[in-house]
Amino acid sequence: MFNVFIQGPLVKTGNRDDIAYNRMGPYLGEETFEGFRNGNMSAFIHWVGGDPQLADAYNKDVARNYMLGQTSDGNYPDPCNWAYGDVFGGVDCAVVNTRLWYSGDPVVNIGWIEAFPQDHQTLTSTEMFDLVKDQPMDIDCCLCCRSRIRRAKLNYPCKRNYSICS
Repeated sequence: MFNVFIQGPLVKTGNRDDIAYNRMGPYLGEETFEGFRNGNMSAFIHWVGGDPQLADAYNKDVARNYMLGQTSDGNYPDPCNWAYGDVFGGVDCAVVNTRLWYSGDPVVNIGWIEAFPQDHQTLTSTEMFDLVKDQPMDIDCCLCCRSRIRRAKLNYPCKRNYSICS
């Protein structure tokens, strides 16, 4: 599985040199917003039925923990001691971003990689931004996955060609 954050929300900076984009596709073009930037992905997690640390978000606190990249009990996972993934390629666990689960590159087998096939649900969250009533906010994210093929083939086309997501 590979998660691509194509366009984040508009985040107001007040700096006239900052420009954010709302890319609406090849036929509608794009809008630009001076004094804004496109926000970043702040967390990517998954939950698994039957695992008490990764159960469905059964209340607002668990939901918020997931949005922050934490387990249901509010802790960040330890990538080098994690039941669902491993850190490969000699990467120091201390430098792995624990908010972006499985942020490694499975094509070259480096970093934190989901290592066990399973049925699970994922959540991608953005950094904080202001929603204004009656003003839409476009956030584009793509999740590419396939089953029953080698992991090296799984993400390569999606990483290199975002148009797969459209």
